[in-house]
Amino acid sequence: MNIKIGALMACTLVVGSFSAFAQAPVPYNVRAGHNIIYMDWSANALSTDTVSVSTLDGTKLGTVMATPGKTKQLQLPMGKSINTVKVSYNGDVHVIALQHGMGSGRNR
Repeated sequence: MNIKIGALMACTLVVGSFSAFAQAPVPYNVRAGHNIIYMDWSANALSTDTVSVSTLDGTKLGTVMATPGKTKQLQLPMGKSINTVKVSYNGDVHVIALQHGMGSGRNR
């Protein structure tokens, strides 16, 4: 009986820890300015992390590889007025409005 209770508690702890990771904040912040998207990677980002950026109509703008603690840039097409982008990170898609000013944009 004690073995079953111990196994149940262990499973509960494992499931609880996975749900805590699922709720963890993304390791980047997105902002825009002058036809450039800035990806500010946090220091806890993994060097294998990547983010795919596209427009709402599905036009792929590019993929940004993580550099922990650094900012990476992604050039936007000059002929398009892009106000909103889709950012895909580890299967999660975030729609982010870009106000095109330094320091604008945020994760949703």
